[in-house]
Amino acid sequence: MAPPIINFFKSFLKQIIVSFLFLVYLAVNLFQIGGDAFVINVNNSIVVPLAVAVSFLALLLWRQNVTGSQNRFLWLGLTIGWVLWTIAEVWWAFTSFIEQEVPYPSWIDFFWLAGYIPMYLALGARIRSLPKLLHPIQRVGIRVVALICAACTVLFIIIPILQNSDPAAIFESTINILYPLADMVLLILVLQIFFSYEQGMYGRAWRWLTLGFISFSIGDLFFAYASTADLYYPDQQVNLVSSLGSDIPYNLSYLFCMIGLSILHTMQNTHRIIAQTGTNLKLVPDTHLLVFTKDDDTVMDVSRNFEKVISENTVHGKTIQEVLGISHQDADTLLKEIKEDRVFKERMFYANTRSGREQVWVSGIAAISPQREYLGVYLLLRMLTGNSSFDILLTAEEKGMVRSLLAKTGTEQREQEEIKQLLADYYQTFINSFYNHTFTEGGSMMADAFTTELQLIVSQQGWQMEIQPNSLLDVSRLSLDEAKTILPILFEAAWKFIVKLTGPATADAIVQEIRSKFGEGAIKNISLFSLARADPA
Repeated sequence: MAPPIINFFKSFLKQIIVSFLFLVYLAVNLFQIGGDAFVINVNNSIVVPLAVAVSFLALLLWRQNVTGSQNRFLWLGLTIGWVLWTIAEVWWAFTSFIEQEVPYPSWIDFFWLAGYIPMYLALGARIRSLPKLLHPIQRVGIRVVALICAACTVLFIIIPILQNSDPAAIFESTINILYPLADMVLLILVLQIFFSYEQGMYGRAWRWLTLGFISFSIGDLFFAYASTADLYYPDQQVNLVSSLGSDIPYNLSYLFCMIGLSILHTMQNTHRIIAQTGTNLKLVPDTHLLVFTKDDDTVMDVSRNFEKVISENTVHGKTIQEVLGISHQDADTLLKEIKEDRVFKERMFYANTRSGREQVWVSGIAAISPQREYLGVYLLLRMLTGNSSFDILLTAEEKGMVRSLLAKTGTEQREQEEIKQLLADYYQTFINSFYNHTFTEGGSMMADAFTTELQLIVSQQGWQMEIQPNSLLDVSRLSLDEAKTILPILFEAAWKFIVKLTGPATADAIVQEIRSKFGEGAIKNISLFSLARADPA
């Protein structure tokens, strides 16, 4: 069961409560409710539970990620960084209660600055492993942000420090410069991850995390400026530079990160390895035979391909039982139902064929004269022979009769559903393996990006299907023609995702491994009904 903090933002009621507390916090700062000392204490103390919550959520994400995955190192670095910051926040809050003014700089700043290092290492490693290259416009956006941060740092931090430099306070001046520079680098790294995946729950989570790091940088920048200009709560008096400029965005940065992390935890519970059900596909009959009887229920004719499959002996004048080799009871049941209902819904029997005892799916209709007299039956037999060329032997008239019987007996719809399910199961096996490999390499975040990319293709085409984690392909709302078009496209998109993630050699190896598990009969059967090659490799 998920920890309570993970579910905190799920209900609408709790979101309203968070919004209300957020507005109360703003009001306390803007209108100095409770006086200067109360506002300062609130700002110094409220960050502690938020920082603890962020560190806890990050730790859970690290523990829940698959051992050895690239994502695990990301959350290890971020967790260490946030834990170091949390130590600094607790120390700062405790010192502010026992002393009138917290000394700056101090050993507290060591923990804050040290926290950047594991974050840099983790984010840098994650960026190097990202499968999706940034768009030129996104690169320009990151550079613009970097230039803005650099310009603000130079104008409002470095220049004032140099102008008011005190040789005795060289260490403080250095610290004031280090914070905004460190935040600028951190922000650039976060933006690269954010722009790499903007869709799905992963993108939504990183929007909150990015907002958190932006707020963190703004708060730090204003703090460094206010400290340099002696505006950070001078004489323990609240001003807008200290509260609205520094403490509010700084404290809210932890709240935004907590929301992003809670979304990632939800995603962790959404994605998991898909258990493969095997490669035993339910193949679809590839051969259609016709049998025509007279009013005395003896066979008067069969389709041209009949002797190639069932028997080369003479069938004229024989009973259905004799021709097919079905039991006397099955033959009686078939004829009785077809005479009573005029239609015999498809049913499976075992018949004698040239290859031995085989399954045959039989349906049919009664032949009725204009005077409503019974003239015999038209039977349609579907069989899986592994040789689709047998249907080529049918005459044009016989092919028309097959189409008519398929439609009138309801077998056409059943056959289309069988083909659709065959294709879905086949392509599902490949896509599931791609998904599992993505999850193993990149955890839930990359798995979400995988499913989101497939869903984006589906949405852009207006197809009536959804890509759901742990089931992926649901073709129930698609027609057969739509499935034939869509499934190869989704396979191609999934294959390209793996190519971007780990390279073409890995993607092809996955395909070949699965392909080797299918028999040649399955591949031939799929090729008969698919618009694309049955061998995706």
